Amino acid sequence: MRTINHHPDENLCADTAFRANYLYAPLAHRLGLYKIKSDLEDMSLKYTARETYSKIAAELNETKVARDAYIADFIARLKPNSTPQV
Repeated sequence: MRTINHHPDENLCADTAFRANYLYAPLAHRLGLYKIKSDLEDMSLKYTARETYSKIAAELNETKVARDAYIADFIARLKPNSTPQV
């Protein structure tokens, strides 16, 4: 999936992405390879529904700073002898 980004044939890219999403991602899930499953689904969405993928990516980028601050604050609360960052 990672190499199809540079392939000139868009039909081959879409076919590979479709196959990865409907065959290999469920197989990875059944084998307990959840990171691989997620990666396959994400990359598949990029080639099968580009507009949706771009919209989700943009929204995630907009909220990254707030999410990172929330996570840092949460971790700081779990560590002993530390004060939360505001």
